Amino acid sequence: MLAKTLAFVLCSIISVSAISQTEGILGKIYFDFDQSVIMPVSAATLQKLAADYKSISGITLTGRTDIRGNFVYNDSLAARRVAAVEKYLLELGVAPAQITKRVALGKRSPIAEQELHVAARNQLNRVVEITGIVQTAVDIPAPPVKALQEQIKEGKSNIILNNLNFEGGRHILLPSALPTLNEVLEVMKNNPTLQVEIRGHICCAEITEDGLDIDTGEKVLSRNRAHEIYLFLINNGISSGRLSYKGMGASKKIIAEEITDKDRETNRRVEFVIIKR
Repeated sequence: MLAKTLAFVLCSIISVSAISQTEGILGKIYFDFDQSVIMPVSAATLQKLAADYKSISGITLTGRTDIRGNFVYNDSLAARRVAAVEKYLLELGVAPAQITKRVALGKRSPIAEQELHVAARNQLNRVVEITGIVQTAVDIPAPPVKALQEQIKEGKSNIILNNLNFEGGRHILLPSALPTLNEVLEVMKNNPTLQVEIRGHICCAEITEDGLDIDTGEKVLSRNRAHEIYLFLINNGISSGRLSYKGMGASKKIIAEEITDKDRETNRRVEFVIIKR
């Protein structure tokens, strides 16, 4: 569930900031097959997020499993995973009252069903999703100069998706990314023959390197960010056969020497590459 803004201020000309109450995914804690033990990578993720959790209310822990095994066993496994995450959060200082809901779905209501690779789909479902309500400062982006649909009609084949921002060092999308995501989804629905590749780029690294994703502990940050957008689209009805994704790391910098914050922001981007119209 991507965050929805409950209170905000709009400006028609320039980008502004506003304090808003948002509800959304705060983290995803993945598990090994048939396990409910917090892995070191997940422990590091929870520790990094602990300071934020102290100001969050209405935390919901939703546990899932892959499709192997029967419903009774998987319900129990999902419940154990939820309990493990809750125990770890409480040890980090989260108050019991902040955790208001615990859901063990087991193999019911799987996510990423349209992911073609069975192993990847199974891994994505061995998870506890942490959602909650938090007060955040949200950047309200200025309207794009040209809409995505207009750029496609003009024949552009490589389009930068503006205002598609992630949390630092993570593949978790910020609430301010939702308008762009919905625009991409609308374009894919309105152009049923369109096939695209989603390419993630990072800044602040050598051209042969990718960034570290603190959620997975792997140096594939640009790939994971592209994959997150891919998942958003297939979970909203777009066929995976029309989509592909790729992490470019820092190999395709627009600005070779990153001196200013603006330089780094320019290089840190997601591109929408038209493969077939």
